Amino acid sequence: MRSGQAIVVTPQSLRLTTQQAADLLGVSRPTVVKFIESGELDCERNSNRRVLLLTDVMAFRAARRERQLAAIAATSADDDVEMDPQQLQGLLKEARAANAQLRGRRAQAARQTI
Repeated sequence: MRSGQAIVVTPQSLRLTTQQAADLLGVSRPTVVKFIESGELDCERNSNRRVLLLTDVMAFRAARRERQLAAIAATSADDDVEMDPQQLQGLLKEARAANAQLRGRRAQAARQTI
């Protein structure tokens, strides 16, 4: 910290509560529960409580970040000064439509697994 470098604070335990996982992922606890119920994130049941393994949460975080970066790349376009603004708008519209279709397919697949 003295040298200005970023640090990461992680839990000491290899087992996390849903709240600890939510804090680590930067989302709410109900969102973590949704990830668990949709099958995106594995957990163990300890009576009526869900317990997540730190390795599973970290792998989920990395995969989620990759999906986010892919979505950003899919909706981006190079700013070509010679490109017609209407053509650029058309490319962006196509990219947004493709991204919406992908989200729809993922949602449908999640509903079918439940």
